[in-house]
Amino acid sequence: MFAGLGRFIVQRKKPVLILFIIGILAAGGVGSLAFSKLDTGGYSDLGSESAKAYDYLTKKFNVQEPAAILVIDTQDRSVDDPAVVAEATALEMKVKSVANVERTISYWNTGGAPAMRAADDKAAFLFIFSDPDSNDWAA
Repeated sequence: MFAGLGRFIVQRKKPVLILFIIGILAAGGVGSLAFSKLDTGGYSDLGSESAKAYDYLTKKFNVQEPAAILVIDTQDRSVDDPAVVAEATALEMKVKSVANVERTISYWNTGGAPAMRAADDKAAFLFIFSDPDSNDWAA
């Protein structure tokens, strides 16, 4: 079967090459139309329980998703080490000074919330919340 296909392609090199190029161009044209149909937010079934819960929380309690989540890894030190606390607090203040950052929530500014740190006490979260009406981030 492949021997016959090979003979066919070798005997008709130019038409096969032209058909191949036309096929690639057509596929590229059709594929480029897909970008306008794609959404960066992923797919969410609006009828699902999780989508309904999210909608309820955002409308009723004004819950906002963080724009970014940083994991601050302390390597071999505890997140409660005074040097780590000082460095993390300084980082958090620097992040807060960035334009369009509304607020931050971290292990250190929540009074050491257990949910905000790793089980081994070597890493903790820093949630960064931005102005929901702005997609403009300045450095």
